[in-house]
Amino acid sequence: MGEALRRFAFTYNKNDLEAFIKAERFVSSKLKASGHVILAHNYFVHNVGEIDIITFKEGVLYATEVKARNINDRFGGNKAQFTHEKQAKVIKTLNHFASYQNQNDIPQQLLAATVDWNDEQEIVNCEIFNWDLY
Repeated sequence: MGEALRRFAFTYNKNDLEAFIKAERFVSSKLKASGHVILAHNYFVHNVGEIDIITFKEGVLYATEVKARNINDRFGGNKAQFTHEKQAKVIKTLNHFASYQNQNDIPQQLLAATVDWNDEQEIVNCEIFNWDLY
């Protein structure tokens, strides 16, 4: 990577990566507690997209996108990261998952989860909500 690009590259330190993993696990546990069956974590399709958590509940297939950050991060809130472009990729990826499982006829829904942690990597806030279509 050139020096000019290196200045703009965003990198995570090891502690942040551990916090992201912890955040996804926390969201998974909340989904399970509310009756979701976890089908996949970090489902990835090359040149299509990735879904953090895929679940099934009461006849509906759910894709959950998790956005997590340190509560002291000054680069805007987690909800700003749920873009139309990301949503389109999640939908395509969920359709791929359903097709691969021969379950194209199952209703699908998108969920979004925001997780904030403090400097000690303790989760201080978690919100899971319907990710309405743009």
